[in-house]
Amino acid sequence: MRLKKGFTIVEMLLYMGILMILLAILSQLFSSTIETQLSSQAYTPVQQDGRYIINRLAYDIHNASSVTTPAALGGQGSTLAIVINGVTYTYSLTAGNLLVNGVQLNGYGTSVSNLLFKKYGNVGGKPTVTVSFTLTSLASRSGTNTINNYQTTVSLR
Repeated sequence: MRLKKGFTIVEMLLYMGILMILLAILSQLFSSTIETQLSSQAYTPVQQDGRYIINRLAYDIHNASSVTTPAALGGQGSTLAIVINGVTYTYSLTAGNLLVNGVQLNGYGTSVSNLLFKKYGNVGGKPTVTVSFTLTSLASRSGTNTINNYQTTVSLR
C-alpha cells in the first residue's frame, strides 16, 4: 500500500493556530506604531510653534524702543503694539491665528487662543510685558487635541 504525502488535519490546525498568534502580535505592533505617529503629529506642531512664538516675541520686545499698546502701566489686552526702529509692529489674534502686521506666526497645524498682553513697569522706566497664550493642535489623537499654555515675561532693553 502506498502512503500519500500531505498534512493531517491536526497539523493544519496547529499551523493555523501559530499563524493566528503571529498575526495578532503583528497587528498589535502595527496599531501601536500608528498610535505613536498620530500622537507625534498632534504634539510636535504645538511644541514647535510655541517655541517659535515665544522666541519671536522675546526678540521683538527686547529690541523695541516703546510699547504703545497696552498704553498704560498695568494695562492689559489682546493686542500688543511695539515700536522697533521707528516701525510699529502690532500683534493680534484673528480667527485662531497670531498675526504680526498681517503675517501669521503660528503654523497651519495649530490654533492660538487666550492671548493676553500685560504691561508693567515704573513711570519713566522701561516697561515689561507679560505674554500668555494657549496653543491647540488641529490634528487630533483619538479625538483629543494637544493643548499647551505658554507664558513669558520680557522687558525692553
